[in-house]
Amino acid sequence: MKSTRIDDVMILSYPDSFHEMTEREMAEKQFLNDGKGLCISDPDSHILVSVGYQQVNGFAAMMLSGKDIITRDEKIIAKRMESLGYCREGFVKKDVSGKKADGMCYTYKKDDVVMYAESLVIKNGRTLCYLHYYTRNELKENNVRIWESILSRIQWQ
Repeated sequence: MKSTRIDDVMILSYPDSFHEMTEREMAEKQFLNDGKGLCISDPDSHILVSVGYQQVNGFAAMMLSGKDIITRDEKIIAKRMESLGYCREGFVKKDVSGKKADGMCYTYKKDDVVMYAESLVIKNGRTLCYLHYYTRNELKENNVRIWESILSRIQWQ
């Protein structure tokens, strides 16, 4: 098991088969947003996980709910991924190591491969934490155990 501290936000633990992606590898993936965080990947299992965060001011932190944030993000992702055949699968709520997460699941097509993604947002005080999981749609049932294991091992700071 490997572990990486993400500033003063969390410690992310993940299987040894994953590697932390370089800036060059991340640039090739064409993520929708830039920000603080990291990406880990297991190419053999076709899993990519990105973790990011941002600090928000006290008023915004108090007023915004995770549901508000993920609803807004869904609209942005849907618009930007329309050309990739974006299809919302639904919204989810999860417990991520004791923190409430609001999220959404969706599919899209990249290089003729149908992909499955899950995006979660967690409010941790004045910090919004974003966790994204990507895998081939055909492998999602097998790979979800790995994703759930990563989520269950997060240590909040």
